[in-house]
Amino acid sequence: MKKIVTALTLVIVILLVVIYILVKPETDVTYLDFFTGKVEIIKENRSIEPAEIKKSLNIKDTVKTADNSKAYIQYGADIICEVRENTELLLETLPESLKSSNEKTSIRLVEGKLSYMVDKLKSNGVFNVRYNTNTIAVRGTTFSVEGKENKLIIAVKEGIVKVKNETGVFSEIEVLGGEKVEIDGNIINKSILTNNDFNNFNTISSIRPIACIKCTPKEYVEDYFDWLLNRNCNTPQKTDIENFKDKNSKNDKFNEIKHDSKIRLNVNQLAASGIELKEATDITNKFYNKLVSFKGNENILYKKILKSEKNSNRQLTGRINKIGENYIIAVNVTNGETGKIIYNQIRTVKESEIDKALDNFVEVIGNKSDIWNN
Repeated sequence: MKKIVTALTLVIVILLVVIYILVKPETDVTYLDFFTGKVEIIKENRSIEPAEIKKSLNIKDTVKTADNSKAYIQYGADIICEVRENTELLLETLPESLKSSNEKTSIRLVEGKLSYMVDKLKSNGVFNVRYNTNTIAVRGTTFSVEGKENKLIIAVKEGIVKVKNETGVFSEIEVLGGEKVEIDGNIINKSILTNNDFNNFNTISSIRPIACIKCTPKEYVEDYFDWLLNRNCNTPQKTDIENFKDKNSKNDKFNEIKHDSKIRLNVNQLAASGIELKEATDITNKFYNKLVSFKGNENILYKKILKSEKNSNRQLTGRINKIGENYIIAVNVTNGETGKIIYNQIRTVKESEIDKALDNFVEVIGNKSDIWNN
């Protein structure tokens, strides 16, 4: 009897663990997407980890940049931050799902300068940046916060932010798009943004969180930010295509790229979880071949087998999970220039149904106008 009870208890525990894994919130949705220069992650126990491209961040992590260094952090799929040089920020509260606009996010700026793009928050959404005794609350905006000693500067490109002081030094201040406020103790000066102020928003205004960051290959994230940052730093006389070419001139694999406006979809290796990499590669190859049959060889590219490189401005990424007898296939198509997700779909199938699922993906992707139109 004891053996039966023990066995039943073990089965129940295993079932509870499986249920927890399946339904628990996806907490690792805050990432350090990209960085330049020297950037460190200081953990809650004060240990220091070097920055990495596509590094998952946790509550109580501190991100610290050095001279001539920057970092780009995304919170879920709705908020992205540019961390300027000599800046330190503490992640106090983080979203638990990609729908960060419907959750709570709280950041403490220790010192330095941050620029944010925050999508319009939903009814339950909260986004705050704290500096000393001041709290900046937003509902959806593009803005920057700079703190040094007792001085706080807030510039708003678009939207509205509200500033409160926890000790009651001043009443709530509302800063509208096109305005800047400087707070030094109880001295408050509000002014209109200058051209230089607007120029400081060039990068943060042109990037968006990569919604499928978890399954996006690091090399794609790196290529995207490398191209984007070089584009924004170059002189305005150069076109985007010229900037992209300049950026890659030192890399032989890009020397033969034909820069044109044709839409091409690049298929990336589907990430594997619960299956062998070879099986995921075989499914990716099959997916690629089906897309080529549907759209033609000129429109579909594949890094692993591509010899004569062409410009691709759409990226297909995804993952394949296997739980029991079920295969869970998630596919995303991203605009390679804006980072915006154009298409995403998840299908759960048996092994015998994988071919049919791929056909469904191909038909929808091949006919979706958002993917193939500029």
